[in-house]
Amino acid sequence: IYKLISVDYTIEDGQLFQLLKRQCLHGVLSGFKYLVDTRVYPKKKEYIFKQRDENGCILLHYAACGGNILILNEILKIASEKVLEYKCIRGQDALHFAIRYKQKDMTDYLIQKYSLLSTTIQENMHATNSNTSNYDNNMFEMFAIVHWVAWLGDVRLLASLKQNNFDISLKTRNGLNILDLACMKKETEASEGEFEFCLHLLNNEAENIDPSKTDASGWTIAHYASLSNIRLLKYMAANKKFRYLIMEKTNSLKTCLHIACEFAKHETVKFIAKNFETLLQVEDELGWNALHFAAKGGNLDTLRYLLSKKCMKIDCRTKDGKTLLHIACIFKQTSICEFVVSEFSEELLNAKTDKYHLTAAHYLGVEKKEDESETKIFEILAGSKMKLSAKSSKGLSVLDFAIDHLNRELVTCMVKTKYREKLGLNPTILARCKENTKDDEIKRILQTAIDDV
Repeated sequence: IYKLISVDYTIEDGQLFQLLKRQCLHGVLSGFKYLVDTRVYPKKKEYIFKQRDENGCILLHYAACGGNILILNEILKIASEKVLEYKCIRGQDALHFAIRYKQKDMTDYLIQKYSLLSTTIQENMHATNSNTSNYDNNMFEMFAIVHWVAWLGDVRLLASLKQNNFDISLKTRNGLNILDLACMKKETEASEGEFEFCLHLLNNEAENIDPSKTDASGWTIAHYASLSNIRLLKYMAANKKFRYLIMEKTNSLKTCLHIACEFAKHETVKFIAKNFETLLQVEDELGWNALHFAAKGGNLDTLRYLLSKKCMKIDCRTKDGKTLLHIACIFKQTSICEFVVSEFSEELLNAKTDKYHLTAAHYLGVEKKEDESETKIFEILAGSKMKLSAKSSKGLSVLDFAIDHLNRELVTCMVKTKYREKLGLNPTILARCKENTKDDEIKRILQTAIDDV
């Protein structure tokens, strides 16, 4: 909750921010541009480059850390050079970060950038000691007392605030009011008094807190409840005044069932599926249904439960042609991958996305976790009838993707002797891969494989 209060982006945009942040930190230009071209521009989310996280950082700070000047320039092109003035909560700008993380080329480049700014701006940007306290005060003003009272779930304190003319309708920077925050409280963390606090807001504060309002991504309190609080969701389902909210969709057409599946809330999934059966086949704007979100969430019991419904088919695809296996590989859900591989036909195992012709194995290289899940899933795929030598529409192999996303752990696994034939690897291909990468560690891994061959 602290993070949700202190960030600029909504819950739904939070994932996009983190994906972009990861590409900035790793300096992966191709991954960054892919996200911009597919997730930022089409949905007009350019504003995300001016939004801060819980550290007061914008994506420019992380681009400075990663050291890729091309990524930094892409951000400036989208957000304007005005963002060079943005500081984190410690009063540090992008140049501070570049210096701190020893990015020499980036440091030189930013020094030139800042030298072009007016003298006044330069003085303001580098008067860190004098500005930090003011900025910190501004940050803490965002933590309104009413928000903390909502987290505590205390009706008496709320009444006291009202008596002393506090505005209880205040919203956080990303548009959350006290009812939203109260609904997010996990049932395991919430006491009886805190549940009563939610009921009090729903039934007695309608003039100040509109239960039907949405955040910038179109989430209602029902969506928040499906994220963490099944008790509140059941109350809403039993009350005619609020039941309709469970059927509402977000701006991206996600339902409460989608959210429960995505966040692996198994009991909530069963409750919604039983009482709101029409939601089972609903798709979001990308063509994802509950099964796709269950594959992302990683709860195998949820996936099995949904597949027990006649209307849910294991071979369902998203609008761009992704299967459950594509999604499970993207989010490194090992148990889901193992189950789907055992149930898929050979045709589905080798299914490719519509535009870029990517197999599930291609996606294994992106969004690295480095917790051995990538290698475990790769071994599962290698033991199946999947054609691991498949190329994308741009001629990129599975190994190319792993190298491009600096997934060293997966590259090490792929170039092992037992997998080379299945991947179609030979000394010429390995040498080409080595020549194309700028990562010294990956160069070493590939050279070792070349020497071994």
